[in-house]
Amino acid sequence: MYDLIIKGGTIVDGTGAASFRGDLAISQGKIVAVGTVSDSARQVIDGSGRIVAPGFIDQHTHYDAQIFWDPYLSSSSWHGITSVIAGNCGFTLAPCKPQDREYISHMLAVVEDMSLAALEAGLSWDWEDFTSFVTTLGRRPKAINIGFYVGHSTFRRYVMGADFRRAATEAEIASMQRVVVDAVNAGALGWSTSRISAHVDGEGKSVPSFYADIAELLALARALRKTGRGVIEVAPTLALPRGEFEAGDLDDMRVLAETAARPVTFAPVRHVPSYPGRANFILSETSRIMAREGLRLFPQIGFRPMEMHLSWHKLLPLFASLPTWRKVMFLPAHEIPATLGDPVERAAMRNELERASIFPGWHNVFVEKARGPEHKALWEGKSIADIAGAAGQDSLDTFFDISAADDCDTEFVCHYADNEVQFVSQMMKDPNVLLGTDAGAHLSSICNADLPTGLISRWVRDLGVLSIEEAVLRITSRPADVFGLTDRGRLKPGYAADVVVFNLPEIACFPARLVHDLPANQARLVRDVQGIDYVIVNGQVVFADNKPTGAIPGQILKAT
Repeated sequence: MYDLIIKGGTIVDGTGAASFRGDLAISQGKIVAVGTVSDSARQVIDGSGRIVAPGFIDQHTHYDAQIFWDPYLSSSSWHGITSVIAGNCGFTLAPCKPQDREYISHMLAVVEDMSLAALEAGLSWDWEDFTSFVTTLGRRPKAINIGFYVGHSTFRRYVMGADFRRAATEAEIASMQRVVVDAVNAGALGWSTSRISAHVDGEGKSVPSFYADIAELLALARALRKTGRGVIEVAPTLALPRGEFEAGDLDDMRVLAETAARPVTFAPVRHVPSYPGRANFILSETSRIMAREGLRLFPQIGFRPMEMHLSWHKLLPLFASLPTWRKVMFLPAHEIPATLGDPVERAAMRNELERASIFPGWHNVFVEKARGPEHKALWEGKSIADIAGAAGQDSLDTFFDISAADDCDTEFVCHYADNEVQFVSQMMKDPNVLLGTDAGAHLSSICNADLPTGLISRWVRDLGVLSIEEAVLRITSRPADVFGLTDRGRLKPGYAADVVVFNLPEIACFPARLVHDLPANQARLVRDVQGIDYVIVNGQVVFADNKPTGAIPGQILKAT
C-alpha cells in the first residue's frame, strides 16, 4: 500500500516534456510510480482538472533568519515553493564570532531591510562556524527544504575582523579559502558575494565583500573547485548600468566560472527604462560566452514588474549608491527634514541623481501614504512628476519638499524595473536565465515571494509567453540541475516527493499586504494566493486548500 496517490491529474513532470493525464504514487517520502497506478494508498488526492508538478524551487532568497521563527517560510510555501536557497549576495549568519554578531545583525537590518528588533528577538546565535550553524538548523522544525550559501561579507568579517575595508593579505585569503571548503563540506551550496556600492552595512559604508579585489574572488573560486561541488552567486557591478550596450563585469563572471569549473549565477539583470535594450544585450553576451567556452553562467532575472516601497526611515536602495544620499539616510531621523531643505545638500544630491542611470524617473515614483491629513488628498496615489507639474515645480524639489513637510514620514512606491512586457518577454525566453525573488529580505519594501503563481498566471495563462511545461521546468529541474540537487525538480520514480497540485484557471496572487507577525511584533509584507490545492514536501502534505496541516518534513539541502 502506498502512502499517497494523486489520481487523474495532468502531470507536468518538470523536464519540459509534454504534459499527460496520469497518477502519481508516493511512499516513504519518494515518488515510486508515475502513470497508471492501480494499487491502494493510505491517502488519495483527486487530481482531476488539476496540474500536478514538482515542488517549486526559489534559488534566490534571504530566509537565513526567518527559518528561526517561521518553519513555513511564508509567503513562499503558500505559493507552492517546496525548496529555497538562502544566503545570497554574501549575507549569511555564519560563520560569525560572538563579537561580530552586532555588526552582522545591523548589516542585515540595513542592506536587506530585516527588522533589527526581530533579529535581536528571534535569533539564538548558538553557533560560530558554518558546521555548527547547519547543526543548529538541522534540529529546528522546517516545513519546506532550505539550503544555504556561505556569505563572503560574513566570512570576510569573520577572518579580518573590523579591519576589512582593505585588500586581504595572502594569509587572510588562505583562511577564507579554508572557510569555503569547510562550509561546502558541511553542506553549503557554494559561496555568494556582492560587488555593488548600493549594498551598505549598518555603519552606512559598503559591505565587507565590496573591498575584495578580483584576485581574492579567484582564490575563493579555486577553493570551490577543490571541493568539486557548489555554485558561486554574485551581485555584480553590472547591476548598475552605465550604458545601453555594456556588460559591466560580465567578463569577471566568465573568469570566475572558468577558474572554479563550477556554475556562476549573477543577479539582478533587469530591464530599466533608461537603457531598454541592455538586459537582453547582457543575456545574449552570456549565451555567446557559454556557447564559445562551455562555461556555466546563469543570469538571474525578475519575473514581474518590480515595485519598491520607500521611506526615509530605512535604506532607500534606489539611491544607496549615491554618496550624499547615503549620508542623509544615516542621519538621525530628526535631522533629515532640515537637511533636505539645505540648498547645498540639495544641489549635491541633484548632481548625483542626474548621473544615476538606474533611476527610472519621477513619473514612476508615487506617494503611497502621507502622514498629515491635509496632505493625503493632495498627494496620495499621484506621481511626483504629476504633483510637481500641477504646482509648476521641479520634481526633485517636490520630492524633498513633500518629505520635509511630512516630517519624512511619507511612504513612496517606485515602479522600478521590468515593466515593459515586450522586453521582459524576450528575457523570459532565454533558456539560461534563473528566476528568483529576494524573499525573506526587504521585508517592508518588496514582496515577490509569489514566484510560481506570478509566473504561471501572468506569463503562461494570461500572456502565453511560456508554455506550462516550460514555465514549470524553469522553477523545478532547471535550478535543481544548476545547484546539484540531484533528487529534486522532477516527477520521476526515486526522486524526493516534493509535489504541487494546482488549478491553472484559478491560480492567482494578490497585492502585498502588511502584517505584524515577526518577533517583537515587527512588520513585513506578505502575498496571499489562490488556486494552490496541495503542497507536498518529502511525501507529506504541508498545505491543503491553503491551510497548514502541521507537518514539518523539510530538510537541509546539500549539493552532491
